[in-house]
Amino acid sequence: MEKKSVYAKGLYFNQNHPNTPDSVKEWKKGSVAVHIDNFITQLQSLKSEADQAGYIRFDLTKNKKGEEVFYSFRLNDYKPEKKEDTAEPIDDSGIPF
Repeated sequence: MEKKSVYAKGLYFNQNHPNTPDSVKEWKKGSVAVHIDNFITQLQSLKSEADQAGYIRFDLTKNKKGEEVFYSFRLNDYKPEKKEDTAEPIDDSGIPF
C-alpha cells in the first residue's frame, strides 16, 4: 500500500519575482513564508515522525497543476532500516587481563 504524501501546512516557497534584478538572483533563489499557527499545529501532529534528535525533514518538490508550476514542502518520511547485530558474542573468560 502506497503512503499518501504529507505536505507542509503553512510553509510556502516563493520563487523570485520575474523582475528581480540579476544581481539579486545570483544569491537569492526564493523565499519561504511561514504561517505560524498552521505550521505549529502540523508540527505538533508530526512529532511521532521525528528522528531521535527531534527533527523532521521536508523535501522541496516541484509540482505542476495544469500550466501552473509551484514548489511545496513534502514530508520526508524515509527511515533507514535498522541493521540487526549478527556478530557472535566473544567469550573472553579465558583472557587473563
